[in-house]
Amino acid sequence: MKIEDQLVEVSNLKYIQKKLHDFITEQIEVKNFSPAVPAGDLLAFMATTINGITQNPAPVYNIDEQKQVAEAANVERHVNTLSIAVRKLLGE
Repeated sequence: MKIEDQLVEVSNLKYIQKKLHDFITEQIEVKNFSPAVPAGDLLAFMATTINGITQNPAPVYNIDEQKQVAEAANVERHVNTLSIAVRKLLGE
């Protein structure tokens, strides 16, 4: 089952996105974050990445050698990687 299928209502996701946008924007204004990219770009990056993670992740292949070089995607590991990337992009 996809993660997005587990959401009770799409409006809950939109609410979370709005609150996150407001929080990040506020923190930038009070200089708690020094983002490497504009807030809108960061939020779009996060949404796109989360969308990709929640779809059917595929294993990673080395194109030249035609062999699998990583196991099928691990959602928890990918979300952790996203959180590290976002913190770095926020200037932490």
